Amino acid sequence: MSLGELRVQPLALPGLRALRARDLGWLGVGIVLLLILERLLPDSQVYTGVTAIATAIALLGVGLVSGSGGMMSLCQLSFAAIGAWVVAFLSLHGAPGSLVLWVLLGGLAAVPFGLVVGLPALRLRGLHLAIVTLGFATMADAVFNNVGFPGDAADVAVRRPGLFASDGAYFVFAGAWLLAVAVAVVLVSRSRLGAGWRSLRSSERATAALGQSVPRLKLLAFAISAFLGGIAGGLIAG
Repeated sequence: MSLGELRVQPLALPGLRALRARDLGWLGVGIVLLLILERLLPDSQVYTGVTAIATAIALLGVGLVSGSGGMMSLCQLSFAAIGAWVVAFLSLHGAPGSLVLWVLLGGLAAVPFGLVVGLPALRLRGLHLAIVTLGFATMADAVFNNVGFPGDAADVAVRRPGLFASDGAYFVFAGAWLLAVAVAVVLVSRSRLGAGWRSLRSSERATAALGQSVPRLKLLAFAISAFLGGIAGGLIAG
């Protein structure tokens, strides 16, 4: 097998058309299920449902780092805390825009921290990397316990968009984020970047030999994972 064939192989996506049709089917099922749950869930379970949705978004980020990239990360909830803090801060101080924009900004605010956490991954692997990320999680937990969240002491709630002001409607709002993120993750996994992560999981040396930048792949995995974690935290703040 030639080097040229090796370069093409990670990008080959056999049966992509069928997978797209299947994905659209699952997306439709997800929308229907979301609307049904919004009607069936009692008010006491709506918060649990939103928390479950946010956790699923955070886990999709973990899947990019651990599942696709083959690296260990134990600080995803720290990124969620960063996103929640930013959303609470923007809401408390009446920042322009609405919760949709604030959730995105919360995700973006977590990205630099994801890059910082990803830097040790350039040298460390396995258990050693897991210990470093756990150390970051412990540090972040101590910081947020001391600083607190904006508006928490005064019991000031984050302002929701008028259309999603009720708890049931907010459940649909959070579910829509989950569906959008799931579609984005699927598209990324089928891109050249996703192929690079799968190659990285198998062998860093082979990935570098195929012309891929191993540091870039690792840092992007942690950055996108942090972004998704920040979005999850922002939704919980709402």
